[in-house]
Amino acid sequence: MRQARKEELLGCFPSTPGDIISTMKEGDIYGRRYAANFCVFLTYGRELFVRCYHKYNRSKKISEVQRYVFAKDGFVRYGVDKNGAWKAMPFREPVFYYAPYFTNKSYTVLNAEAIKQSDLRFSRFSEWTRSSAGAISYLRLYCKHRNIEYLVESGYKELISVCYDYYDNLIGVEVSSCVDLKSNDLRKMLRLTRTEFKLLQGHEACYIRYRMLREQLPELKPEELFEIADSQFYANELISFSEAAGTTVMRIFRYLSENNLSAVIYRDYADQCRKLGYDMHDTAIGLPHDLLAVHERYSEIIKYRQSEQDKQEFAKWFDVRKIFEYETDKLILRQPKCPEEIVAEGRALHHCVGGYAQRHSQGKTNIFFIRKKSDPNTPYYTIEVANTYHIVQCYGYKNNRMQAKPDEIKAFEQEYQNYLEELKNEQQRIKLKPA
Repeated sequence: MRQARKEELLGCFPSTPGDIISTMKEGDIYGRRYAANFCVFLTYGRELFVRCYHKYNRSKKISEVQRYVFAKDGFVRYGVDKNGAWKAMPFREPVFYYAPYFTNKSYTVLNAEAIKQSDLRFSRFSEWTRSSAGAISYLRLYCKHRNIEYLVESGYKELISVCYDYYDNLIGVEVSSCVDLKSNDLRKMLRLTRTEFKLLQGHEACYIRYRMLREQLPELKPEELFEIADSQFYANELISFSEAAGTTVMRIFRYLSENNLSAVIYRDYADQCRKLGYDMHDTAIGLPHDLLAVHERYSEIIKYRQSEQDKQEFAKWFDVRKIFEYETDKLILRQPKCPEEIVAEGRALHHCVGGYAQRHSQGKTNIFFIRKKSDPNTPYYTIEVANTYHIVQCYGYKNNRMQAKPDEIKAFEQEYQNYLEELKNEQQRIKLKPA
């Protein structure tokens, strides 16, 4: 829009009707009278004029802060300069100053019906937005690219989106980069073949996924791409699954779809096969008849193997740890007889020692039970000893949050640490390891 035209339009702004002024003064926001922002749509001839007002919270004073014009030959934004005069300024979403350092870009559109009497009557404004968010930026976009009305009219309005900055401030409206805005033919705008365009009719929400799939899986036919786009699966995971199973993307996709299997369950199943060393290129393994049943069976095998491995590791260290066993007149310190006993100890005393069972089995740390000689089968205190012969921690019920550690345990810890020092001196040249 030329500068002379901008100056001419500045003198053409229609006045805001009294009933709209009353609405701004008396209107409540969310049931309470807060400070509020308004954009009033008006027409004079075929141009759409927008006057932007801020209503102050306490005084209820209404102040006009910005103006816009949208016409066939372009658009312009006006603001007030330091001298209080209106002049054309760079385009942006309306900004309303609540205080010198606080701004708010939200606003309510009033008299939106005026757009029907303007050159923007075919903009599909009311169909594109359910709220006023980005209303001004949408009108600017329409003035630059009038063909965006085809996107809204044909169900592709999701390709037009409101964009925000790092601080969640609304900064404008943009069209997806998938769209060719140089064309006035919807199919060409969407960069689709006739077959693809027909496939997506009634399924416009799949468009973005379809376009992404077309780039990632160029070997597939449009009908196959559409099948995937209309499903829960993504190209990356299907490619990964097909490589693992030694089959095609479409075969793995149809296998998962026909058996109502999610990507999560198949990913977990593939991980099980890797752990067990099974060849998934064998169709009976990669695409089993009843994957859920096989998955459950493999879970039991893995659980059993881990359990057996832990028990074997545990047994190797049992004799080595006998040197750590200790007792006094009233207390005895012994080592657990199996990994399950460590878990049971944690459950009985309501602390986290159960999570140390595997590290204990592998010889990375040492867990021992302190029992009263008068009641040797009841959990009392649990102690962890490092391979460097020092006490790491010693806790009783709920990590002693409910009651303080008794004096007999404190004395036992001190006495036991002295014993560990003696062990360390005796075996300083001998590494703690199973035979």
